[in-house]
Amino acid sequence: MGILKKLVDGRLSLAVTFWIFYFVFRTVMNIGIIIGYVVALLGVITEPVLYSIITVIVILEFIMLIVVIIGISNILKNKGVTFWPIVALIVCGFNWIFMMQSFFDGCYSYDVFLDTYAIALDALESLN
Repeated sequence: MGILKKLVDGRLSLAVTFWIFYFVFRTVMNIGIIIGYVVALLGVITEPVLYSIITVIVILEFIMLIVVIIGISNILKNKGVTFWPIVALIVCGFNWIFMMQSFFDGCYSYDVFLDTYAIALDALESLN
């Protein structure tokens, strides 16, 4: 928990805050979703299990995004307002807005997930 406290307090550098806790974290989580789809398409796990994994990953991404926004805001407060922290804050802010829009539009619903899963399953079957 010490590293997260440093992240929230803005005691980590902008590079660590943005590139590791935002960009790399989201990339690893999205790779995890892709691996989950592959494993589900191979029949190892069921659709509800995959949906649960995706839901947990989206919640973790949302929480980490809020933590990164707070950390960048504290970097701006502690070290002064400069160009790159503002750009990073704008990028994270837009991402937060789009995540909220997707949430309210129902993009994370089980029905949308089943439609996406069915498309992936049809694509896999057409390859065979």
